[in-house]
Amino acid sequence: MHTLGQSIRELRLKKGISSQELASFLNLTPSVLYQIEQGKRHFTKAQVFTLATYFDLGEKGLLIQYQNDRIQAELPPLLTECKSPGHLSRLIKSSTIVQKRHRNMLHTLSQMQHNPLEIKAYIPSAPLDTYVANMIYCKGHHLDYVYEKILPDGAVQLVISLDETTRFVKTEPKKKLKNAWVSGVQKQALTYQLAQNSVSLYIQFQPGGFYELTKLPQSEMESTVLDADLLFGSSILDLRESLLHCENTTRLFQTAEQFFFNKIDRPSDAHTVVNYACGHMNVPLSSLIPKTGYSQKHLSHLFKKHIGVAPKYFQRIHRFNNVLQQIQTQKGMRDWSTLVFENGYYDQAHFIKEFKQFTGTNPQAYLATGSTCARFIHSHHIR
Repeated sequence: MHTLGQSIRELRLKKGISSQELASFLNLTPSVLYQIEQGKRHFTKAQVFTLATYFDLGEKGLLIQYQNDRIQAELPPLLTECKSPGHLSRLIKSSTIVQKRHRNMLHTLSQMQHNPLEIKAYIPSAPLDTYVANMIYCKGHHLDYVYEKILPDGAVQLVISLDETTRFVKTEPKKKLKNAWVSGVQKQALTYQLAQNSVSLYIQFQPGGFYELTKLPQSEMESTVLDADLLFGSSILDLRESLLHCENTTRLFQTAEQFFFNKIDRPSDAHTVVNYACGHMNVPLSSLIPKTGYSQKHLSHLFKKHIGVAPKYFQRIHRFNNVLQQIQTQKGMRDWSTLVFENGYYDQAHFIKEFKQFTGTNPQAYLATGSTCARFIHSHHIR
């Protein structure tokens, strides 16, 4: 029986989609996608929904195959205990792991049936894709959690609410969010109190992209959540009104895309340099800075202006997100010391300290949340 990864590989090849293209859409490295397609790793649940959107497939079938893969991965310990086919059958039926997977699948499918979750993703066309990474439309079903903690990723996000509900973000004091808001580059996790059955458009900008479109210094937006009309004026509310009257998501994405297309100017030389540096964050800064043609001080100034933080801090966020992706993809089933070494931390204490700074918790506690998407932690209580 094919794993989900192997099935996706066949579909990808049939449609003529390169592994690099799909890996980029899923925020994976090509090597990780290769291992998933070979059946050596597994997609996360969040990636299953993304795949359904990308290939225009039914979510139910993909989720069933995803759960079957997880169960198959956890069967080997049972096989070592079995003495006969009948014994194996009884072990499987009594296995808490298998039962838990089965209950989770039934719960997810039940939610989808009674309160369908609609997620549509869109990648802007050139040249806007230089500034805007993606747009995601989300019409949510009844949530089984109240709070959502979003971990730093070094990017600015604009959220346009397409309903009349009110959300809250845990700041000092707690901030009420309505209509549209912008989250600047964050140095720590942001916790949102969510609304049930909400409808939203999420616009994720490329590093430095928000500055190029608005010319607003990002150092002034660092670690803030601001009402969008403070930054865009009444035009953002006019855009929201237009989005509310779109007959389908295709038209909705086109309308939002045109709004930002109108803001495109010739990319500055500084943006080109910042964009280059952001794409080479795996290189030590001591080697990267000379290649930009700028001094360390000047490049730091550009980063703070275009992105919101200095190159060294942005590199830390980039490294942290690499770690999250590795943890999520492998479900923590690896040697922590190897992960620390591979990602350039001094030692395990350094890694844990930085992990706590960005998440507010330690790696083991993060794994215990059962998060199905690397940058999101869901819970019933504020942590």
